[in-house]
Amino acid sequence: MDKEITQLENTSTWELTELPADRKPIKCKWVLKVKRDHTGAITCYKGRLVTKGFSQIPSIDFTETFAPVVQLETFWTLIAIAARYKLDIHTMDIVGAYLNGKLNKTIYMEQPPGYEDGTNHVYRLHHPLYGLKQSGAIWNKKLNSEFISLGFTRLIADQCVYIQ
Repeated sequence: MDKEITQLENTSTWELTELPADRKPIKCKWVLKVKRDHTGAITCYKGRLVTKGFSQIPSIDFTETFAPVVQLETFWTLIAIAARYKLDIHTMDIVGAYLNGKLNKTIYMEQPPGYEDGTNHVYRLHHPLYGLKQSGAIWNKKLNSEFISLGFTRLIADQCVYIQ
């Protein structure tokens, strides 16, 4: 949990502020996971801070929520092509992926459980967190703009596939 808080603070995900009288903060919670290796031995403990996005108010807290997901047929086709031509396949995990986007709505969140400072202050979010309804859409826009800037073109048939 400390690592997660440190990452959120290092990326300027929020700022501590007073809650405006006309707003209600979104609650948050910790999702804790035990990571294990192939033998079942514990390799690490992971804590992720997520918002309770179900309490968001449409038009006030968010407008757009759509983010494309790769079609299963596309995935199978790409695997088949790679196998046929003996191509290497690489994957990557972007740690804190949602933190790369910028919120376009003002969202206030309660202080995380176990990390309260004893005041009634809340966090004004600058970057999306997991659980917000618009997080996937914001991340998709950011990822798309980066691929476009690198000279890739997004396929019309499957918006999760880019070609160069």
